[in-house]
Amino acid sequence: MEQILGFLQPLLEIYAGSQGWLVAVIAYIGSARAFIKPLMSVARAYVDFTKSDKDNKKLDELEKGNTLKSILYAIDWLTSIKFKK
Repeated sequence: MEQILGFLQPLLEIYAGSQGWLVAVIAYIGSARAFIKPLMSVARAYVDFTKSDKDNKKLDELEKGNTLKSILYAIDWLTSIKFKK
């Protein structure tokens, strides 16, 4: 447990803002992008692994629904830096 807290201490200090607002913003962006896509991939792999098709249909409905699309769009928009080509 002590090793985990030692690893998380710098991250928590950044989130607390001790390193400045820009570093905190970059840390939030990286964290959001690092967790959202793998989380959705794990959810898809899990429902594909199960025998039932009900959970596949529910995840498909969730992914096609406006609520999740809006949330994912907002996360992508807020956590992406796009440059003109």
